Amino acid sequence: QSPGEELFRFYPNPATDVLQVHTNQNGLFELYNLVGKRIIVRSLESGVHRIDLVGIPNGHYQLIFKPTDHTKLRIAAQLNILHY
Repeated sequence: QSPGEELFRFYPNPATDVLQVHTNQNGLFELYNLVGKRIIVRSLESGVHRIDLVGIPNGHYQLIFKPTDHTKLRIAAQLNILHY
């Protein structure tokens, strides 16, 4: 398990209508499409969160989590959205 996995986890991937996010620190959650447009931005407290993906088109996205107490730490991952 990497240090990023201890701070931030998400599932499922691919996602449909809801993304479950688990974080051990407060931080900023951002979702970008492939051309760099920010689709979602949320301030999250430590805990479990449900991110609503309804209305976001199918595709590949860049997910970024920036813990508020780490100025240089940034966790990035790919997220696929696939509505049935």
